Amino acid sequence: MEHITRRQFGAGLAGAFAGLTLTSPDDKVKPSVFGGIQVGVQSYTFRTFSVDKMIDAIVSLGLSSV
Repeated sequence: MEHITRRQFGAGLAGAFAGLTLTSPDDKVKPSVFGGIQVGVQSYTFRTFSVDKMIDAIVSLGLSSV
């Protein structure tokens, strides 16, 4: 299992979300709102995942907030 530091995780997470915000307007990520409440996830939930696997999991869940 690969261990990464908080700094590496944060940098990867920042890069991933920067990439999401730089997409074209048609590809914009919609807020994850369910029943009128915006839902997100804590990055701690994915502490054992690689950054790429974490992003894939968050997208597959339909969440846009971390």
